[in-house]
Amino acid sequence: MSGQFYDNADRRVYHFLGVAIDTGTILGTFQGPPGKSGRVRAIDFAITVDTTVAVTVLTVGVNAAVAPATVTVPIGAAGVIGQMTAAQIDAAGAAEVVGTNDVILTADTVIELTTNQGATAGDADVYVTVDWF
Repeated sequence: MSGQFYDNADRRVYHFLGVAIDTGTILGTFQGPPGKSGRVRAIDFAITVDTTVAVTVLTVGVNAAVAPATVTVPIGAAGVIGQMTAAQIDAAGAAEVVGTNDVILTADTVIELTTNQGATAGDADVYVTVDWF
């Protein structure tokens, strides 16, 4: 891949283990390497405690103000795994497609993993992959 967004990217995976996806609080935070901007490349999950009643949307964003990437966690039993869909990646600007590479995680900013609290119960291990440049 070419262009300033991908040459020699520093790819990092952030792990959030056993987070309660039925809560409306911030599930976790991370910050990139000093002075580098980032792009979410993937959000993966593994349900560890059954999710109930409704799907939950996990969001990775800048201080909950900007939502550059989301993944939908279905109603499911422990052991169900999933990841961002192609449409969600495109919406996040993560795909290398003309006109979609416009959402950037700002350098030196705290990034939050949040939920819309759709499920009434459920926990998951969540893995967020970011390319820093």
